[in-house]
Amino acid sequence: TDAGMPVKWEVQTGVTDFGARELKHVPSVYVGGRLGPGAAFTVHEGEKRDASYRYSTPRGQAAQNYRQHFGKGLRARYYSFTLTGESEFELDGLHFELAASKRRL
Repeated sequence: TDAGMPVKWEVQTGVTDFGARELKHVPSVYVGGRLGPGAAFTVHEGEKRDASYRYSTPRGQAAQNYRQHFGKGLRARYYSFTLTGESEFELDGLHFELAASKRRL
């Protein structure tokens, strides 16, 4: 806290194609660490970030694995992700589930 007020935090990944040139869907991400209630993921499709979607993470503050599901309509080659919140935060790791399309670009 800062004088009793929660400190806002934000973590943003770089733009990635996860090493695969195909279009892909990211069904979910596993987060290891501590995320306070109300932490939120924003998924950015494509390098231009012209489409973004926000998802809330309603878990408690205990150290644990969190699984955040994303919408089924996401299909892109490149993605980036932003995780934001206002309470205690410790990040041990991120693991993204990928479902590659059989169609190549």
